[in-house]
Amino acid sequence: MRTILTAVLAAQALAVQNQANVPHLARIESAVQHQVNTQVRRWWHSPRIRFGQDGWRVVIVPNDTPAPDGDPAWHTLDAQGQPVAYVRYGPSWPVSFSHEVIEMTTDPWLKGLEICDPVEHSSYELRGTWVSDFVLPSFYRTNRGMRSEIDRLAPAG
Repeated sequence: MRTILTAVLAAQALAVQNQANVPHLARIESAVQHQVNTQVRRWWHSPRIRFGQDGWRVVIVPNDTPAPDGDPAWHTLDAQGQPVAYVRYGPSWPVSFSHEVIEMTTDPWLKGLEICDPVEHSSYELRGTWVSDFVLPSFYRTNRGMRSEIDRLAPAG
């Protein structure tokens, strides 16, 4: 019984490296942690997350940092094969931060499950922070010509 309980309570640790000295980071982390642990996990069965000193890295870099294809954020694997995300600090950095944390936790090994990309221009407010929208599993099973409950912001069927 103890082993089962430990597995249920375990969470993926994420360590934010704030190289851009962004303000209010704890508030943003709290909103994104709530989003992943309650909303994303409900649909995608992704691991719970917690922000701390250790774990997969999420690096917030200055806005003038060169990025692949000019993207405001991206995730990849580091030299040790561990997931790492980079977020450029700019006007909508909390949405990009949310986007990358969601995708890093639902597809850490880069198998192609990009659940925020199909709705990357949509966001919503959660606990006073703007966060990224994401598609639901039905997005990949739905006739794309018909509107149904395919993303977090879509009205319920």
